[in-house]
Amino acid sequence: MTPKEFYQRLSTLTEKEVITLSPGPIKIIAYPADALAAKMVLWLLEQLPEDATEGDAEDVIDMAKWWIMFWHMLHQAEKQLNADEATQQELPL
Repeated sequence: MTPKEFYQRLSTLTEKEVITLSPGPIKIIAYPADALAAKMVLWLLEQLPEDATEGDAEDVIDMAKWWIMFWHMLHQAEKQLNADEATQQELPL
């Protein structure tokens, strides 16, 4: 099985599943979040130029993780700020 075939197989999961790879056998427990990650990896592989190296792909994945965390933390901070403002408005003076 090639890496691309593995990602294609993984991307079809809709619930927890044990995937067995041969030779070995090697058993991997995969979850729906793994399926989403596999879909992102497949998309990334399609977008990279033909001459891209493994290092190029790792750099892109690292930056994607950074941006995902940035927007998640910003969203969490905004939610907390809004909750704090709502609490302050409810306090009796």
